[in-house]
Amino acid sequence: IGSTSAAGSISFSGGAGATLSGIMYGSVFAGATATAINTTGNIIAGISLPSVISNNFNGIFYNTNTNLALSAVSNVSNNTIGAGVGSIIASGTGSINGINFAHSAGATINNNTLTNLNINNSSSSGALLGINVSAGTVANTINGNTLSNFNSNSTNTSATTAAAITGIQNTATAASISNNTISAFIYSATSSSTLTGIYNAGSVATANANLIHSLRASNASATGSALNGLYVNGGTSTYSNNLVRLGTDNPTLGNSINGINDITGTNAYYFNSIYVGGSGVASGTVNSFAF
Repeated sequence: IGSTSAAGSISFSGGAGATLSGIMYGSVFAGATATAINTTGNIIAGISLPSVISNNFNGIFYNTNTNLALSAVSNVSNNTIGAGVGSIIASGTGSINGINFAHSAGATINNNTLTNLNINNSSSSGALLGINVSAGTVANTINGNTLSNFNSNSTNTSATTAAAITGIQNTATAASISNNTISAFIYSATSSSTLTGIYNAGSVATANANLIHSLRASNASATGSALNGLYVNGGTSTYSNNLVRLGTDNPTLGNSINGINDITGTNAYYFNSIYVGGSGVASGTVNSFAF
């Protein structure tokens, strides 16, 4: 869908709040029924949303239970979203979701590649999310995915869900988030925004052997921005054998850095390795923490 060799091979300009999805399951007008829907081996690239109004993009979108009746876990694997020069570019005030799963039947989201996702508008509403899982009464599996080269100029200041840039966001009840590689996220605006590798607010989860590195703000004025390797916001979960490296890609810019940022919950941590580099830490509230 689109092109890996030509930028903007598909150009979408809808009305305010309009959304373009590369692949979408579940009608917005009436319910659809299936046991499970597997989405594998697709390439979605070379897509432009040039309008300055709020147009949104989903690479792959599984709609909510209201619009789609599924009774078994779906497989979303080995897909590529954004490739080569075939970037996904949103120039308006909307948001980008690479893979957006919102159904309670659950999913196996494995071995996908998401790269070259870009928000160019400086509005405060744009959120760039690689994999966004917001539902699932059984444990979702989010394993072995590669997310890289995300860029945003949005002035979105959310510190938790739907932040300026988030690699993997899980707000579903249960999930296994393991063996994912997240790197090269760049925030270029001047606001104090948040970049997060993995955000988890699920009740029960395991996050194991994820590699997160090279998250940075590139604008010297964005000194209040926060970089989080793992952001934990609740639950009773286990985090083990994760590798996080932050602070070395723009080492003199005084951002707040958190290798692991545990806000609330009763969680367990084993054998995680955190490296925090850089030399430009400012005084006051802009601090750096491995944990």
